[in-house]
Amino acid sequence: MKNLIIILSIVLITGVVAFQPVKADMGPKPSVSVTITGVTEPYSFDLLIKNETLVVGSPEEYLLENYYNGVYPDELISYQEDGFVSYYLYNGIPSHIDQVSEHTYEMNYIAPSSFKIVIVTEAGAIITSDYITTSIFEADITWDLADVDLTTSQDNVGELTGNIDGQDNQFWTIATQLIYRVIGTLIIELGILFLFMYRAKRTFKIATFTNIVTQVSLTLLTVNAYIYGGTFLFILALLLGELIILFIEGIVYVLSFKEKPKWLAIIYTVVANFLSLLLSIILTGMI
Repeated sequence: MKNLIIILSIVLITGVVAFQPVKADMGPKPSVSVTITGVTEPYSFDLLIKNETLVVGSPEEYLLENYYNGVYPDELISYQEDGFVSYYLYNGIPSHIDQVSEHTYEMNYIAPSSFKIVIVTEAGAIITSDYITTSIFEADITWDLADVDLTTSQDNVGELTGNIDGQDNQFWTIATQLIYRVIGTLIIELGILFLFMYRAKRTFKIATFTNIVTQVSLTLLTVNAYIYGGTFLFILALLLGELIILFIEGIVYVLSFKEKPKWLAIIYTVVANFLSLLLSIILTGMI
């Protein structure tokens, strides 16, 4: 009974926190971190995404009010050069820019996989980078503007380095990110398994192996969906992947867990996946 109360309390607290309005989304999300070097004067930052059919100029008021430095540059509200528009204002899904240091910006909320970087100087000059396609799920990009004249608007300038398609070796970065996700999931789900009073080594081995297989499969699926299909395909792959994992784990645990009733294995599967998902939402929102 004590363990049941603990489990229910965790579910309740996690659910209340996770379903606050700013956190009402799903799962781990693609992210982009951009560091700008070679600039000493003040500027405003954004990304530019391709949208040739959008009529710009009427952004949501709350976006203007919640821009990272409080004042969104007028020059980008109606900007639409060669079909590129503001990511922050016109992405079509909730967008957010965090300034984590003086010249480093993070987009952790389903960031685009293809974009330009743009800054607007205090004098109103608009400076844009070349078009970028990121090569991994959580990309780090550096944009060096040391040799660029910032007094006049310029397109496709500066030097780009980082996780850009065709520039870096994707394998080790993706592998490292995958290991972190698998370890985090195992800590959560094996901890919940213990709270459900499972104690047999065989049960924990089965849960560990199953989680490794499902999490590796889900990560590879969503990463490739994001890289090759963009945001929409990523969301679709994530939703379908989560449902498939829930179904597979439920079958495996019902057939393999012998020390407790089968109905408890079903409840464990639902609770473990639910808590793992909600905790990932909270952690993602805090990053």
